[in-house]
Amino acid sequence: MTNFAAATILLVNLVLPFPVLAQTVSGPAETIDGDTLSLTGIRVRLQGIDAPESKQTCEREAAQWSCGQEARETLAALVGSGSISCTGQKNDRWGRLLARCRSGSVVAKPPPDVARPAPAKTVSEDYRDTSERCAIKGNHSRKGELIYHLPGQTYYNQTRPEAMFCSEAEARAAGYRKSKI
Repeated sequence: MTNFAAATILLVNLVLPFPVLAQTVSGPAETIDGDTLSLTGIRVRLQGIDAPESKQTCEREAAQWSCGQEARETLAALVGSGSISCTGQKNDRWGRLLARCRSGSVVAKPPPDVARPAPAKTVSEDYRDTSERCAIKGNHSRKGELIYHLPGQTYYNQTRPEAMFCSEAEARAAGYRKSKI
């Protein structure tokens, strides 16, 4: 092989992007909250699912209810005691594998032609209804702190909420503290 051919092969291999390899984890799952599982010690965040935080409460027909706990229990019921298989390509900022998971015929992020089980849809719809009415944004800091932002605060518009609250008391009850800025 000529030096030119060898150099060309080397250059092509350096320039072409490396394929992103998917990571698959399987086994019995422990439900952490409404959108996070632990499989064989690996934390998995269900891609495309945004459930209330475990300690979060929501309002339904002017009454408070533990929507975070219900989301966790609903996911635990869907997962059951069987084996789960999750496949993802990247981790979120907390190191959890962002993945799509399957338990038998239940898929965490189903394609449009597959119906979601009713309990999961109900929790998701209730959370969405709450977040549309409530303006306090809850977010996890890079250090893992739970922080809430009020409308008008410096970073409110830039904050991507991971939880929404209707009152500061609700945010504090869920373990969040007020943003210092």
